[in-house]
Amino acid sequence: MGDTVYLELPALVGDPFKWSYPEFEKLAIHGHLQPHAWHCVGILTKPGDDGAPGENIVVFARVERLKLGK
Repeated sequence: MGDTVYLELPALVGDPFKWSYPEFEKLAIHGHLQPHAWHCVGILTKPGDDGAPGENIVVFARVERLKLGK
């Protein structure tokens, strides 16, 4: 798991500002989702550096099209 940097801006002092998003390999959703409605599907925890508390990331999903299996 890592971060993808989408934007990097120079700073007047110190390190540049980086706008990044975490990368996840897989997120499994268990439950019933209604079409065209937003659902909170989970909260992911990203660990901090050197054992420090990390970030909590709230994940929302929206179903656009449902495929029915046979």
